[in-house]
Amino acid sequence: MDKPNKDSRKDNRAEDYLNWFSISNHNGWLVFKRELKKYIEQKSNKDNCKFFGIFDINNDKHIGNIKLEPIDYNEKRAKLGILIGEKDYWNRGIGTETTQLLVNYAFNILNLTCVYLGVIPENKIAVRMYEKIKFKVKEINHEVFDHNGVKYDEVVMELKRREDL
Repeated sequence: MDKPNKDSRKDNRAEDYLNWFSISNHNGWLVFKRELKKYIEQKSNKDNCKFFGIFDINNDKHIGNIKLEPIDYNEKRAKLGILIGEKDYWNRGIGTETTQLLVNYAFNILNLTCVYLGVIPENKIAVRMYEKIKFKVKEINHEVFDHNGVKYDEVVMELKRREDL
């Protein structure tokens, strides 16, 4: 994560999202672009959200996003979400490295004690990545997500800060 909130990058994030999701309806594109810019701005300004862009340090290309939201400072826990949108950057360890950096930030800077996430079990690469980082399965919620009429389970995983670190 290199300089995630640099102003010159904020305007490009909506463009990048559009490309990642292959939005091709030109009439809806401008409305969607405005909504994405608003979404990014809202996330960047919320107290219970830390929203970062992920950039290639070699060419400054915006390749994804990672966030903690919602952050519950009283319970000292937050939900993690990550998207590597640029397919050319998949399977390079960037998700693992970025997730480890954000978990470190959550535990050592925000003083949280637990980071959790939800993932569908069919996303085996993501599940393996989280297990590699030492996330543990907490529960499985059945048929939580609906994508094109297909219901998917959600595996809730969590990582607790170890006091001996």
